Amino acid sequence: MHRRPAVAAIVLSLGALAGCASTPDYGGPVTVPLFTPAAGAAEACPGLIADLPATLGENTQRETTGSAYGAAWGNPAIVLRCGVPEPKDFDPYAACQTVNGVDWFVESNTDEAATRGSVKVTTVYRKPAVQITIPARYAQGPAIVMSGLTTSVKAHSLASQHCK
Repeated sequence: MHRRPAVAAIVLSLGALAGCASTPDYGGPVTVPLFTPAAGAAEACPGLIADLPATLGENTQRETTGSAYGAAWGNPAIVLRCGVPEPKDFDPYAACQTVNGVDWFVESNTDEAATRGSVKVTTVYRKPAVQITIPARYAQGPAIVMSGLTTSVKAHSLASQHCK
């Protein structure tokens, strides 16, 4: 008869530990700026957004507001936008990084206050294009983020060619 209180204590302890493993509270949703999606985005981007991983590295996906073609992880937020235009400073001779069969272009720094110190990487030669803004805090962020997204990007966009 003395076992029941011990079992109840163990069950209560496990319940308390499970509560500690919940999703982190990042302080509210991330606003993904509204933008005009490129042609074809309305067909492919909702599927891509629905298929994104729950975590990137150690960063949990967050709730977003603003554009329906966006997602975010971690704090400060890593922000993804689907259906963006090709980067302005990309050309066929620009250097690309290929990660798991997806070609990415690392954009030059912008003067936008919201992205200072961040790195922007955008898929190239893919429709729709996907752009990720990675805050400077994530020193190894671009490689981990690009790698973590390749399965979803490949499944929901088409490559027209590859970087040389």
